[in-house]
Amino acid sequence: ARKNGYSRALIIAPEGDWSHEITSAFSQQWQINGGTVVDALHYGTKDDMNQRIRDFLRISASEARGRQLRQFLGKKLESTPSRRKDFDMIFLLAYPSKARQIMPLLRYYYAGDVPVYSTSIVYAGHADAMKDKDLDGIVFCDMPWVFQHQTGTGSSGSPQ
Repeated sequence: ARKNGYSRALIIAPEGDWSHEITSAFSQQWQINGGTVVDALHYGTKDDMNQRIRDFLRISASEARGRQLRQFLGKKLESTPSRRKDFDMIFLLAYPSKARQIMPLLRYYYAGDVPVYSTSIVYAGHADAMKDKDLDGIVFCDMPWVFQHQTGTGSSGSPQ
């Protein structure tokens, strides 16, 4: 992400010790490389992800500003909410099932143009075109043989 010119990260990760260790390591390395962690959202297993992402991206605050402006002017105004603008990439730490919930919400709440980076934990390890459609656009790395196996190539990279 830094090599691609991004410097201001949001983190979206589950609550818990495992998540804290990974996000802490990411934050330290990100800052060593000149980046800034702008904010972090730590979600629970039973959280309403729609509301959490909406609030995290400050859509609720944008809508409230629109309501205040309409009240102040006493006129019927049409306004389009906007997301916060203080970040240029997202580090997402999530298992596939949760990532499949989060990614569509990021798109819906005006962050579909923001690059999302993750660890290999975001990928289940086997292709499922229907389910994985919601994961489109996430940048992550995994061991080459995971993908070679799925594309029918061996360790040499040639088709088998």
